[in-house]
Amino acid sequence: MIAEASDGGVDKDRDQVSQVNNLIAQIDDRGRRTPGMTAIRWGGEVITYRSLCDRMHAYEAVVSRAGLSERAGLSAALMSLLPERARSLGAVGKAEWVADALAWLGRGSADSTARLPAAG
Repeated sequence: MIAEASDGGVDKDRDQVSQVNNLIAQIDDRGRRTPGMTAIRWGGEVITYRSLCDRMHAYEAVVSRAGLSERAGLSAALMSLLPERARSLGAVGKAEWVADALAWLGRGSADSTARLPAAG
């Protein structure tokens, strides 16, 4: 459901949904074409597109049953793959890590100027 937000309305929400859908499609594509390619590197630890794609798909049923958005599934996948050093962060630090990972993954896309919301 797209609700009107006070800071930009329905169009902004639709743009964010479109950004997330495009990012998920890119991750899927890279997970198939170049599964061993590094998606995220943090503190010497690597998350490949294969592991991110597999984890994202593992959350599909949960997300669907709960009526959550695809971006919630992507955020959950990222949380479950937190590098060891990030696991000691507090809730805000972990959320920031996920938001930064989303921004990193979306870099270079035509609509990457806005920061993707971590969940919703």
